[in-house]
Amino acid sequence: MNIATIIAWISNILFLFGAIFLSKKCIIGWYCQFFANLGYVYQSYVMQNTPLFYLSIVLGLINIFGIYSWRKKNVDSLFSK
Repeated sequence: MNIATIIAWISNILFLFGAIFLSKKCIIGWYCQFFANLGYVYQSYVMQNTPLFYLSIVLGLINIFGIYSWRKKNVDSLFSK
């Protein structure tokens, strides 16, 4: 098994854990999915899968936005009480 395949499996597991955490409204889900997408970027680059490469970059940016939004929301709620 080559490194790209191992990273792909780790990314799949991280992505699934991310979905579980997000369904439970835990911010760690965004981090899991962000690192999963980093793995997908690497794997798609090595395997020259251009559509997956760009999709993973876009999803990674969405993950960053999700992390920022959830953190900002939690900080704002601390000061609104």
